[in-house]
Amino acid sequence: MPADDPGQSRLAAEAARLAAAPALSRSARNRELLDYLVRETEAGRAGRVTETAIAQDLMDRDAGFDPASDPIVRVRMRRLRDAIAAAYAEEPERTGDRIELPRGGYTVVLVEGSPAEPAPAAEPTAKTRRRHPALLAAAVLLLLALIGGFAYSGSSLSRLIAQFSEPVIRDYPVVSVERLRNMTGDAANDVFEAGFQSQLASDLQRFDRVRVVAPTSSGEMEIKPDYRLSGEILALEPQVDLVLRLSRTDHAGALVHRRFTRTAGENYFELLAEISEEASGRLGGPGGDFSQAAEQTMAKNLGLPDSDNLAAFRCVMETDRFLFDYEPEQFDVAWNCIEPLAQDSTDPTVLAAWSALVTHSVPEFQMMDTSAISTRHTPEEALNAAEHIVAVNPLSDTAFLQFGAVLNVQGNSEAAIAALSRARALNPGNPTAAAVLAYAYMANDRFEEAGTEAEAAIRRSAVPAPYMYVPLFVAAVVEGDGEAAMEAAEAYAPQAGPGVDTVRLIAAKVAGRSDIVDELAPVVARLDDPLYGLSAFVQGPVGTSALRDALISTGVSLEDS
Repeated sequence: MPADDPGQSRLAAEAARLAAAPALSRSARNRELLDYLVRETEAGRAGRVTETAIAQDLMDRDAGFDPASDPIVRVRMRRLRDAIAAAYAEEPERTGDRIELPRGGYTVVLVEGSPAEPAPAAEPTAKTRRRHPALLAAAVLLLLALIGGFAYSGSSLSRLIAQFSEPVIRDYPVVSVERLRNMTGDAANDVFEAGFQSQLASDLQRFDRVRVVAPTSSGEMEIKPDYRLSGEILALEPQVDLVLRLSRTDHAGALVHRRFTRTAGENYFELLAEISEEASGRLGGPGGDFSQAAEQTMAKNLGLPDSDNLAAFRCVMETDRFLFDYEPEQFDVAWNCIEPLAQDSTDPTVLAAWSALVTHSVPEFQMMDTSAISTRHTPEEALNAAEHIVAVNPLSDTAFLQFGAVLNVQGNSEAAIAALSRARALNPGNPTAAAVLAYAYMANDRFEEAGTEAEAAIRRSAVPAPYMYVPLFVAAVVEGDGEAAMEAAEAYAPQAGPGVDTVRLIAAKVAGRSDIVDELAPVVARLDDPLYGLSAFVQGPVGTSALRDALISTGVSLEDS
C-alpha cells in the first residue's frame, strides 16, 4: 500500500497502543515481533514475510534454518496471538480498530471497529489469576521454610522472584480417564469404579505433560481427548487385580495394556491408591506410555501447517531421550528444541527440561562428556536456572526436582534431600523425583533409603533409565553383594555417560569375575580419571572408600584422581 495510506498509520497507531498494554508490555519479544510485522506490512513487504524470513531477520537464525526441526517462529507467533487476545479481552467495551494475526500465516491485519457482541472479560480463576510478585515471594519463602534447610539473603531471594510474562501454553496430549468396569461379579464393588477413576485422574494430572479430562455422567467432555484410559477391576480378593488400557480415540485397539496386582489387605482404597500412583508414573512420567504413544503421531505432523501442535511436548520428549542414554548428539537436538521455548515461558515442564539440560552441560558436574556438545554452562548458571523455576512454579514437583538435583551435585546433599522430598510429596508417582532423591541419599551415605527410592523409581517407570540403577550398584558394592552389583552394572551399561566401564569393572571385582576384570582393568587404567562421572554423586566417605578400594584392588591407580 502507498506510504500515505491512512490504513497504514492506523495500523501503526493500534500496534503502538497494543504494545503499551499490560499483556504485551511485559514481554520485549512480543513487542519486537509485532513491530517487525507492522514495519514489513507498511513497507509493502508483507508478501515476503515467511517463517524463514522471520527466523533470519529477527531471531539470529542462519541460512541453514529448518522450520521442521526448529519451532521458534511458530512458538513466538502463537505467544503474540495469545498476548494480543489477552490485551483485547481486558477491554471488552472498547470500540475501535483491532489487530489480528490470522493463523496459518505471518501477516498483520487491521480490522476496523469492534466485534458486534464483545465477549465479557472472564473472571480470574485460581489458575489464571495474575500473581503479584509480593505474593509470589511469600509463597516461595513459605515453601522453602516448609522443606527446611534453606536460608536466603535479600539479594539471593531477589534472584528467585521472576516476573510472569506469558500464560502457560498447555501444549500436551489430552487423555480421558474413564471408569473401570467392575468384573468381580459383586455389585457391591461398583463403588471402586468411580473411586479409582477419580484417584487415577488426580494422580495423572500431577504430571504437567498430560492434560486429563473425565467424562461427565452423560459421557460428554469439554475437550476432545487424544487418548482414552479404560480398564477393568478383575478381582479384589485374594488379590487386588486390575487391568488398564491406553488407546487412541480415533483408532480401535489398545496401544498399551498393563496389569497391576497387590495382595489384598483390610483397606482396598489404600491398595488402589498405591496402584494408581504406580500406574500414573508409568503412564505420565518421562519416557512413559503417553510419550511413547504420542511419538509416532507427532512425527507424522512434522512439516504440516499445524505442526506447532504439541511443540512443547515434542521438545520435552527430545529431552527425555537425552536423559535416557546421555548421547551428546541427542543433547544438541534437545537443546536446540527446548531453548527457544523456555524464553519467557512459565510452563513448568518446559522449564524443567531446559534446567535439566543446563545442569547436564556444566563440565564441573561430571554428568556427561561436555566437550562433545554445542553449549556449556557454569555451576552458577545451573543454580540460577533451578532457582528461577522454583520461583515461577512454586507448587511444581519438577521445579523442586531440578532445584534438588543442582544442590546435590554441588555437594549440599542435606538441602537436596529436603527439596527432593518436597518434589516427592507434590507428585509421589514421579519416577524421576524418586531417582534423584536416591542419588541425594547415596551422596549422604544413606544407602538403605537410596535403595528404596531407586527401586520406587524403577517400579514407576515404563522403561527405567539406566542412571536409576547407580544407587543400587553403589549400595551393593558397600555391602559386598557381587550378584546385585553385577545386575545393577549391566542395567547401567546402555548409558553413554562417563563411568560405564568403571562401574562394570568394580562390579566384576566384587562378584569375583576375574575374566571381566582382566578385560576391563587395562581399559579403565588408561582413563585420566577412572572415577569421573561417579565421584560427583558418591560424596560420602563410606561410598567413596568402597568404590576406591574395589578399583585399586583391580590394579588401577588412583594416585592422580
